[in-house]
Amino acid sequence: MAILLGGLASDYPLRAEAACLMRVGYRTIEPETYHLIRTENLQNMSTLDLKAHLEATTRNICRRIVNDLKAVPADQQNVSPGGCARPPLNVVAECAMVNGFIADFLTTNEVPARPDAETRDRFLASFDTEEKTLTYFEEQAEKLYAAFQTLETETLGETTDALFGRPMTRLAVAEMPAMHMSYHDGQLNYVHSLCGDAQMHWG
Repeated sequence: MAILLGGLASDYPLRAEAACLMRVGYRTIEPETYHLIRTENLQNMSTLDLKAHLEATTRNICRRIVNDLKAVPADQQNVSPGGCARPPLNVVAECAMVNGFIADFLTTNEVPARPDAETRDRFLASFDTEEKTLTYFEEQAEKLYAAFQTLETETLGETTDALFGRPMTRLAVAEMPAMHMSYHDGQLNYVHSLCGDAQMHWG
């Protein structure tokens, strides 16, 4: 059975504690079987195709992040919605930071040092203009695209729990930036809709 597991697929459903069954096409299979199929298909995918897929998917969501931040009025970009939510600039700066973190891991196979919460928050707060924030965001995005080019198909099924304390394959790690940005892009969409802009800015 030929299955192409692209898009934003990840190994989250394969955690040991998962007892649920998963759907693949019209067949219901156990998680262990799914893992074997997925590993086999990864081995059959060309490195070029996989790298192109990861980069295209990530570039697409990066473009959305940029467009949706620009859609937020300038006087609202560094304002905390409701007084407790994070400002849009802070959200985009965090996306950039995570992209760089993942890029470093994919390139070196070592977990980068993490700043303490106070240092991290101070760093993110320093991005207080659209220009400064998007410059940082685009720099880290380019770093991530370059990291994708270092991936080797035969190692994509290798797992590590060093990043976040749960087992993740290298492929799941490479897919994570796009998943993370998609979550935050929804927040940006909501903010600019609250500002009276109901348009989609994903062109």
